[in-house]
Amino acid sequence: MHVAFVTGEYPPMDGGVGAYTRALAQALATQGVRVSVITARAAQQDGAPDDGAPDDGVTVHPVVDGWGWSMIGAVRTLADELGVDWLHVQYQTAAFNMHPAINVAPTRWRRSGLHVAWTYHDLRVPYLFPKAGERLRRWVTTLPARAADLTVVTNEGDRLGLQDQPVHRLERIPIGSNITGVTLSPAARAAQRQQRGYGADDQVIGYFGFLNRSKGGLTLIRTLDRLVAGHPHVKLLMI
Repeated sequence: MHVAFVTGEYPPMDGGVGAYTRALAQALATQGVRVSVITARAAQQDGAPDDGAPDDGVTVHPVVDGWGWSMIGAVRTLADELGVDWLHVQYQTAAFNMHPAINVAPTRWRRSGLHVAWTYHDLRVPYLFPKAGERLRRWVTTLPARAADLTVVTNEGDRLGLQDQPVHRLERIPIGSNITGVTLSPAARAAQRQQRGYGADDQVIGYFGFLNRSKGGLTLIRTLDRLVAGHPHVKLLMI
């Protein structure tokens, strides 16, 4: 089987969706799946070719100059040349420049005989044109769910948000960590804590990620406030 991920961002570009896609692609490659990535030109490594650079078992094609309407045919043509069985879009509207072409693409790609999977990393609506109503923007946002062979959401809220849509197949798959775990010895752990000024009695909560409304920041601060009231040695480490 040959799976090609379509993503608006991919390392060395910054972005959680790109980092996640890379981890998923490499994991599939270790299972014997042939994996390609079709992504933005900005993801091209210095000195690397744009016609298929290897990345730990994954072939990366940083060939997309823009995510407008011409992208639909260009991706389909490349998929045909590569012999792709599945196109899997890792969707976050900002990563595709808020352009609706990517939302329309699954309908076109399936008509050409490709299987299409679609992962929603959020359900934020794209920009369409001035004064486009919320109803139209939501229709465009959910269009891929109605068109794709498989739709994936990463959380229960988004699953409930698509319940009223005639989805072929809907799966909830929470996002796993793309950070490789490291086990520290007791001495190394103590040294790390001391380096950051933590005492032996301090209970440290680590927060990794961007602090914004969608990442549970308010819940974190409220929880910390309640903990500190009863446990004065609680500390917060922002990573």
